[in-house]
Amino acid sequence: MSNVDITITIQTEDRLDGYVVLPPGGRLSGVALIQAQQGVKCRKGTLTLGWHTEGRGTRYDQTVARRDLFQGGVAVARPLSFPFAFDLPHEPWSYSGHYISVVWHLTLTLDMPLARDISQRVQFVLRPLAKSGAGSVW
Repeated sequence: MSNVDITITIQTEDRLDGYVVLPPGGRLSGVALIQAQQGVKCRKGTLTLGWHTEGRGTRYDQTVARRDLFQGGVAVARPLSFPFAFDLPHEPWSYSGHYISVVWHLTLTLDMPLARDISQRVQFVLRPLAKSGAGSVW
């Protein structure tokens, strides 16, 4: 139903089961691309870095960093490209357990006036990388 395609690409070679793996205290960098099939009137575009819990108990949602990418609308046939970089915290590490999971994500949100916001979320794993020659990132 949306007339906007949002793509978030994280630049790294380290992957596991289709997820990008990044080290605590490292640097997350990439490019956000926004393309519209029709002109879109929005207030602004914001990229947020954060984590949340899933599973039993209270759900926690923490925003670690936020970047305003642009203000104004998105024109037809004029893709917007935004390089980004965030310094990653040292904790909490990603975790997938029986009762609870900690999930890291990047979310690009278009703030739409008088309508539901348009957003795209990309998840990644925050944990130390395996030592060279270990054969696995875990």
